[in-house]
Amino acid sequence: GQKIALACTTEGSIIKYNLNGDDPNISPYLYTEPITITSTKTINARAYVSGYYSSLTSETFIISTKITTIDANNSDIAGEYCSIAIDKNDNPHIVYFDRTNKCIRYVQPSSESEGRQISSGNIGNNGGYCSIAIDRNNKSHVSYFHGGIGNGILRYATNASGTWVNSNADETDGVGKYTSIYVNPSNIPYISYYDSTNKYIKIIKGPSTSWTDITTFDANSLYK
Repeated sequence: GQKIALACTTEGSIIKYNLNGDDPNISPYLYTEPITITSTKTINARAYVSGYYSSLTSETFIISTKITTIDANNSDIAGEYCSIAIDKNDNPHIVYFDRTNKCIRYVQPSSESEGRQISSGNIGNNGGYCSIAIDRNNKSHVSYFHGGIGNGILRYATNASGTWVNSNADETDGVGKYTSIYVNPSNIPYISYYDSTNKYIKIIKGPSTSWTDITTFDANSLYK
């Protein structure tokens, strides 16, 4: 880890600090030796002497992390449309498109070096334009485009049950590109995506067994 030293030039002063974003007046640590940090942290500190606190000093220290390469030795063309989400334990989850095998892959870089296939392969563009979100239970929710049916449909995948399950989110012909997914605090997924037939953006709301249309709008009309 990295050691951070704090100092004050006022004779007889002590330093109090916090690492959780709070003001050091609230549940502070008393500084006695350099602070060791192993991940990016913001240190808030105040000097204290004779009943008075100094003004707040706040500094963020960024700790570089190891860069992980996924599918580095894979001869397939994989990695397009990649999307990342971070769970509550600070672990990354990534989805990306495998163009060679025409499928979507999912990987946790902290424990895997190659993505596992989570959609059917060799069926058109089955996995492009993918997006991932993590719910409060650290389960993954993925939206993606399936180009193997007509002009394309919107698909959804989740491992909320413990295994990956894929389903159609919108079977309207010509939808599903440029997806973006969000999961609210109640673990309900929302997906926005492009309808290429009608030339507008659509938004739907889960649960995955019964998607509800929220709204559609022409993005160009916002600027007229």
